[in-house]
Amino acid sequence: MNDGNEQARELLERLLAGERGDIVLHLAMLVEKSSALDHGDEHYRQILPPNLAELSLDPTTSMRLWPFYLRRSPAIQIPTYSL
Repeated sequence: MNDGNEQARELLERLLAGERGDIVLHLAMLVEKSSALDHGDEHYRQILPPNLAELSLDPTTSMRLWPFYLRRSPAIQIPTYSL
């Protein structure tokens, strides 16, 4: 497991333990950075703390975090439609 994956897992464990703050944002940015939605390194250096800005997740870890990110992120609104 690389350092980015370990850091992401620690952030997720802290979040699940009830810690709040910027953890959701940091997890979301790590997942985004490791996906096709990547906005470039400079973008993440402006948002993430230095110890997280240089990390990347492997595809398996990123895919494991996506469902959690989509459920928890207040920034993502998944529309529901009724017919």
